[in-house]
Amino acid sequence: MSRKERRKHIRISTVLPVEFFLADKNGKQITPWLQGFTQDIGKGGICLRVNDLWWGFWDRFNHFDNKVFLQIKLPFRKEPLFLEARIRWLDSKELKNFFQYKIGLEFKGASQRESRLTFKFALLKKITPFAITAILILLVLAFSFLFWRKERIAQKNQELVNEYGMILQRNEYLLQALEDSQEMESYFHQRKEDLSQRIEELRQAIAGLESERAFFQGIQEKDQ
Repeated sequence: MSRKERRKHIRISTVLPVEFFLADKNGKQITPWLQGFTQDIGKGGICLRVNDLWWGFWDRFNHFDNKVFLQIKLPFRKEPLFLEARIRWLDSKELKNFFQYKIGLEFKGASQRESRLTFKFALLKKITPFAITAILILLVLAFSFLFWRKERIAQKNQELVNEYGMILQRNEYLLQALEDSQEMESYFHQRKEDLSQRIEELRQAIAGLESERAFFQGIQEKDQ
């Protein structure tokens, strides 16, 4: 099967331990339980990676009519998932110390529901680091905004305090000016009364002098 056909469905790269065994087309188990790991998971199947099949069961995987029964343990489930799949493609690669085999599996029948659950878990596992990173970035941005907001409020509060201090000083100055004005008004009022009294005294003195002048003038006229 071509790589293009293998990738016709979206697949999520994730690693989960898998226990499995091979059965013939009638469902009869023909291998013991084996262990491998998922390389990627899709809605309709998985890529199973198995290292060093030295026990000699690899030739039995070449029969595409055979079935594979899998058991996958998910962290959030108490009971493992049991799935039935058929072999779609095979691949092998020689590494430094062992052979690595890859088995492309397509889920069948009722297993498709469990496969969707496995895919959702793989998707969640894949996006969780990005989601956590995004949340951390949002928290940092929110903290930065709150810190900036706090500084702005503190700065504005200091400006209001300074303005209030200036208003108090201005008010004190105006109160002192008003008090001085009232004192000046009282002083001029008293001064006005004193001057009025003095003017009245002078008028009386002038009137007395006029009377004396008239008296002496009358005497002089008689003597003449």
